[in-house]
Amino acid sequence: MSDTATLTAALRILARDIHCEDGIANQCITEAADMLEFLLGQMRSHSLQMDGTAGYRLPSGWPMTHAKGRNAEEAVRAAMREAMRANAR
Repeated sequence: MSDTATLTAALRILARDIHCEDGIANQCITEAADMLEFLLGQMRSHSLQMDGTAGYRLPSGWPMTHAKGRNAEEAVRAAMREAMRANAR
């Protein structure tokens, strides 16, 4: 899995280069990049080590208990995997 900075940069390039008539795809891709950057920033500002024991939620209501890793980057990856599993159900 790519690091968050690489992934968000790639998403921003896609959002700029994809051509669609209504612009919805561009907006969705931009929002995804924004969300990843926000999530990483929140994790970095709250803890140097994310062990899944945090008792708070992000402003969107998503619990930080899914974010586990030795650092914020690993926690973002864990959170993304959990979101994908939840959406697959």
